[in-house]
Amino acid sequence: MGGLWDDEEEGATSDTNYYVLFTTLDKYCAKISSEPKLPPRYGNWMTGSRIDIEIPQPLIYEIEEEDEGNMRPYFEEPGAPLMSDELIGALRDAGVDNLDTYEAVIREVRTGREYKNYKAVNIVGIISGADMTKSDYTDSGLSDEASGDLWFDKLVLDETKLAGNLFFRLAENVAIVLASRRVVDVVRAAAIPGGEYLEFAPPEDYSG
Repeated sequence: MGGLWDDEEEGATSDTNYYVLFTTLDKYCAKISSEPKLPPRYGNWMTGSRIDIEIPQPLIYEIEEEDEGNMRPYFEEPGAPLMSDELIGALRDAGVDNLDTYEAVIREVRTGREYKNYKAVNIVGIISGADMTKSDYTDSGLSDEASGDLWFDKLVLDETKLAGNLFFRLAENVAIVLASRRVVDVVRAAAIPGGEYLEFAPPEDYSG
């Protein structure tokens, strides 16, 4: 897939109302080389819970020379994921109200250039929504289906469990962020710099 998908062009095979958000990577993309050291328990912001201790701000991220490139609106790989102000604005325009944001600065080590139009984002809320009888998945073996780290080769959702939620992490694999069709439509229509790197994949076409 390349860029924000279109139902017909990308061949969506279902009438799903939810899509997996992620970013595509190519050789031209910037990558985060180092991230700030966070307080204990908050090195990974995938719990879906609000952070109940003070987080020092701004959070400083660095891009080394070999990792310079095109800036994306969503860096999901750091411990504290980063979103551009434009993406956050589009999500909020769509009605998303469960984003806790923290001031962040992304700094290029070689040039000294600083990007201050990003926030570290905690997505509040985890929902169990996978149809485990229809999905194809691999258990890590570390725990049970509620462990939050299942690998899906094919993800089928039980949308009756999602209750109209707009934007959230999936309980069965907390690395998976789901957006409703309403959110997708608003984000697609927004002029988001770097938006060509955003992907919204139908769940059954996603593996991860």
